[in-house]
Amino acid sequence: WDMKNVVEKVRAFGSNRVMACERGASFGYNTLVTDFRGLSIMKDECACPVVFDATHSVQQPGGQGSKSGGQRQFAPLLARAAVS
Repeated sequence: WDMKNVVEKVRAFGSNRVMACERGASFGYNTLVTDFRGLSIMKDECACPVVFDATHSVQQPGGQGSKSGGQRQFAPLLARAAVS
């Protein structure tokens, strides 16, 4: 799992105060998606607290031409899904 390597690298430099963050991954053009399996995988593999950035996960990079857009109406729904 990719985040396991990131967390191990941070710990190797002397920090034990680490959190992993799920915030969505690029899917196609101007869309981020969240694979909620990642929350459980990161918790198990990284042995650190895992947080979810609902507002970042609804961002649409470049979605408004010269700036990022988003679908903020879905942030509360995704936040509830992450908690469950």
